[in-house]
Amino acid sequence: MADKIKRFSKILITALLIICLSCASNYLIVPISYAHWAKHDVRELTGKIDTLIIGDSLPLYSIQPSILDKRKGCCSFNTSSPSQFMDETYYLLLDFIKEENIKTVYLGLDYYNFLQEAEEGNRISAQIVYKRLRNPSVKIDYLKKFFNFDEAWEWIFQERNNVNGIAHISNTVKAKLSDEYRNYLPLSNEEFLLEGGTYYYDKGYVRTDSCDAEYVEGVHDMKDLSCESIEWYKKIIELCKSNGIELYIFHTPLKKNLFNATANYDTFYKTVQEIAESYGCPYYDFNYHPDRNTISDDTDFVNDSHLNYQGSLKLMDWLCKEF
Repeated sequence: MADKIKRFSKILITALLIICLSCASNYLIVPISYAHWAKHDVRELTGKIDTLIIGDSLPLYSIQPSILDKRKGCCSFNTSSPSQFMDETYYLLLDFIKEENIKTVYLGLDYYNFLQEAEEGNRISAQIVYKRLRNPSVKIDYLKKFFNFDEAWEWIFQERNNVNGIAHISNTVKAKLSDEYRNYLPLSNEEFLLEGGTYYYDKGYVRTDSCDAEYVEGVHDMKDLSCESIEWYKKIIELCKSNGIELYIFHTPLKKNLFNATANYDTFYKTVQEIAESYGCPYYDFNYHPDRNTISDDTDFVNDSHLNYQGSLKLMDWLCKEF
């Protein structure tokens, strides 16, 4: 009996040490991100959110909940995240459905995520989404699908490879000790701006005023649509339908040079549109909007596919009118 207690004590102490080491390393190593402010806003709005914007970085940079609230009389939240695949979107949506009284969903698609199969194992995007989950049963199901014991270290010590010496740790700690970070205030200090000059705005929306990123050619040449993404796309629609949720599906505009260089875009457009129509859901691709030329490639984009704040304002006007 005494031996069992000793073994159990060793296991418990080891687990506690790992947890403490993980927390300490993440505090020292992991840079600040908009997720810190977004999680706080979700907590503050618990029980009030009835409209959800969800998808990857395209809607993250483009859809402003504050404007949607004023125009539609709702309480919306943008829970999009970088490189979010359709299977991750499904579980995040399911989590919000279980935790909030969701009545309307704006699903932002990214054609690029339909042109590649999601990586197996521990994706960084999957870890980002997991941190946002609140419902215990959804968390368990999510871990069953995404967690890989062979790469558990990556889940425990995230971004450990991003350490660039003492300066990195010093800057990270300095940012986390700032009033903005500790008190969830707007990021007014340029020193603490996130990558690419972006900063957290409100209710999940991430803003950038930059418009100087260059287009990188030759990275969007894949031809075949991902069968896995299509199947999860259908599951998301069915999840909304089964819960009586009104679903609006859209794609944000791309820079013309990228849009014109993507020979397979028409295949993507027809496929997702036909699926949406088969379920009776509206789909709008803003690359084909009659006023598309009013969005300037020179001033309204931060890079080849993401809108900046000025471009987002124009898109929000279109979205509120079309839906």
